[in-house]
Amino acid sequence: MTRLARWSWLAGLLMLLGCSSSPPPSVYVLSAMANPVPGAGSEAGRPVLDLKPVTLPDYLDTTDIFLRDGQNELKSSRTGRWGERLSVGIGRALSEDLTARMPGIEVVQGEPVEPAAGRHRRFRYSA
Repeated sequence: MTRLARWSWLAGLLMLLGCSSSPPPSVYVLSAMANPVPGAGSEAGRPVLDLKPVTLPDYLDTTDIFLRDGQNELKSSRTGRWGERLSVGIGRALSEDLTARMPGIEVVQGEPVEPAAGRHRRFRYSA
């Protein structure tokens, strides 16, 4: 086998190995850290904690897991993804954690608050 033929064969083999499919990424979800407190009583008459929705920048509120690569660069993980949008997962885990830590309080997640359309503050400037 000539030297060129060997290198061609090796290059072809490496290209085939590079095209092989990688395993599917792992899927992660956030969960509450607290252990449930036993003895929670009736929900009637309990104070209610209205948990507002978590807001994140659009580039983070996805199912992609981002890894910091340097000071100002983020790269999407090739091996893992969130099982739900990150803002939804944070809100759910926070609600579960607060419910477990405060058995005397009912924790509810509120609907997203949209700004009122057409209501803008108007400032007058006079020189």
